[in-house]
Amino acid sequence: MTWIAPAHSESCATWRIAAGSRASVGPCYIAGWSACEQWGLTEQIFRDLVVVSAKPIGFRHDEIQGTPVRIKVADSKRMFGTVGVWRGSERVEVSDPSRTIVDLLDDPSMGGGIRHVAEVVEEYLAGPHRDVELLLDYCERFGNRSVYKRLGYLLEALGLDEPALIERCRDRMSSGVVLLDPGIGVSGTRNSDWNLRVNARIDRVAARSPERCSMSVCASGGSATTSFSRPRRGNPRGAGRSSRFGAPSESQALHTRFARKRSSRHRSA
Repeated sequence: MTWIAPAHSESCATWRIAAGSRASVGPCYIAGWSACEQWGLTEQIFRDLVVVSAKPIGFRHDEIQGTPVRIKVADSKRMFGTVGVWRGSERVEVSDPSRTIVDLLDDPSMGGGIRHVAEVVEEYLAGPHRDVELLLDYCERFGNRSVYKRLGYLLEALGLDEPALIERCRDRMSSGVVLLDPGIGVSGTRNSDWNLRVNARIDRVAARSPERCSMSVCASGGSATTSFSRPRRGNPRGAGRSSRFGAPSESQALHTRFARKRSSRHRSA
């Protein structure tokens, strides 16, 4: 697989230090939006580093040489689908592109919310890392059939020409009703086709709009929330979006960049 180094150099040192901290963190891998940066599945640059650990540690947020690290604890049976990449002399495990998608579908907050997850899914399916059979195999091994619901719904909402994949998601999804984005503090309307409570607008315009792609913090009902709206220079703002993975600090959005030249696929969207 192609290794695409994240654009901000601070992450290289942080990854190396994280690799050397296995004694306290336990078996772990780089995941979520950090893995998206690694594989070129996002144009956003996040300051926080996302780590999945199999060790039942007592903390979820840490800091490594000034870089915030978010730690998600997972069952050891779910520690699969990773590859080793080198950061200097350290070999660091990171979720491969297909496993990254499964993690985001299981917990959209690991990808910054369901709208950004929709963008990542579209990029994955259109890019060189696409591997539908591996993706479905990982979904099955992961053991949470809600991922099929979110994946199938996103494919239809984005208008992607994936009839075979949509049908396979429909065949494998569970019967219970779940939230499209569990990190949002609203219930949404029920979609009986996918057994989802749709509590976020998902379509190609919303997923690709620069106006939803910065992460910020605001107060809503006394709790920290994350939002996806265009920030004023030096003054991020946005409407409430809570995250069960943890609301980011205002320094979360170190930088957000969008290439002016998009592929013909994106221009035609």
